[in-house]
Amino acid sequence: CYIEALDMFAVTSYSNGDDNSIVSLVDAESGERIKTVKLCYADSSACKAHVGGVADIGDSLLISSGKSARRLKINDVLNAEDYGYVRFCGTLKTDMQASYIGSYENYLFVGQFYSFTLDGSYDTPEEQRLYAPGCKRNYAM
Repeated sequence: CYIEALDMFAVTSYSNGDDNSIVSLVDAESGERIKTVKLCYADSSACKAHVGGVADIGDSLLISSGKSARRLKINDVLNAEDYGYVRFCGTLKTDMQASYIGSYENYLFVGQFYSFTLDGSYDTPEEQRLYAPGCKRNYAM
C-alpha cells in the first residue's frame, strides 16, 4: 500500500516456517527497502499468521489476517530498529476471511480470496457476492 504522507510503500510478507510475519517499508522513488519489522500480537507473542493486504488509515496501517484487520501504528514501525519487533495495537473483526484490504477516504474495503473449485473449498456465502458495474459477478467482496 502507498503511504502518501511518507512517500513509501508498506509491503507484508509471511513465512511458511517459524519466522514472524513482517512489514517492510520501501521508498516510493528509489524502490529501496527502508526498514523491515517483525510483527507481534498485543501480548508480544509472535505473529506467524498469513498476513495479506495493507491499508493506510492516517496514523496507522490495517493489515488483513484471518477474520480480522489488525492495527499497527506507523510511528511504531518508524521508531523500531530494522528487523525489530512491533506489536499490533488493535483488531477489527470481519465477517469473512480478510485476504485483502484497501481504504478510500472514510471507507474500508475487505475482501476474501475466491477461486472456483469443483469441490467448493473456496466458495463464499451468497451475501458476500455482488455485481459490479457492467454486470461482472464478484464472488468475494
